[in-house]
Amino acid sequence: MGAHAGTFYFDGRPARAACCALRSGLEPIAPDGVSVHAEDGVAMAHGACHVWAGESRWAQPQRSPGGFMGTWDGRLDNRDDLLLRLGRRLDDETSDLDVALAVFERWGIDGLRLLIGDWSLAIWDAPRRTLHLARDYMGVRPLYYCTTDRWVMWSSSLGELAQRTGRVDALSEEFVARFMTLQLSTNVTPYAGVFAVPAATCASITAAGSQTGQQFWRLNPDRIRFGDLERLDR
Repeated sequence: MGAHAGTFYFDGRPARAACCALRSGLEPIAPDGVSVHAEDGVAMAHGACHVWAGESRWAQPQRSPGGFMGTWDGRLDNRDDLLLRLGRRLDDETSDLDVALAVFERWGIDGLRLLIGDWSLAIWDAPRRTLHLARDYMGVRPLYYCTTDRWVMWSSSLGELAQRTGRVDALSEEFVARFMTLQLSTNVTPYAGVFAVPAATCASITAAGSQTGQQFWRLNPDRIRFGDLERLDR
């Protein structure tokens, strides 16, 4: 468990300087320490809040065998099933993030629908210089982002991101209008230019500044499956 955040500079500039801001922003909400990773163009950080003793051995940010770098907040409820599908040995040393990265490597964005639980996830694809931000299918775990023509910053803490991007006093007119008309949206925040990743969606942002959103799961209310045909008459 914990918070995670990061910065992606589109021009590929050294990102070590961003680590200081990430560390100071996460430290107040991360009682078990903050760890950071920086490479050209990208800085990623994870603030730990261990709820059980075994979590302390699962370090983040974490790199997958395929070269993806990721951070994660949440709980994966079907990790054993996924490890079997991946053909990997059941191992308590395997973190939820390790499983999520393996699923992404194998099946891409569509594979995120297999991650059952409450979670938010950030994945940096260095070879393609693309950032992926995703949330669980109900949007239980938060994940926010802010983009300009030069960078994108993200965080699982809305307050931390608003502070880091200088938008603490930038009130969103859309949020105010929705609030006053009782038409609130889970994707709109009180801060102008700061948005939430929609539930069951992966937002992908490239070094060219292009942004796409792919919904990897949706509820289909038109189909009802009955385990027992006798229930049709009730």
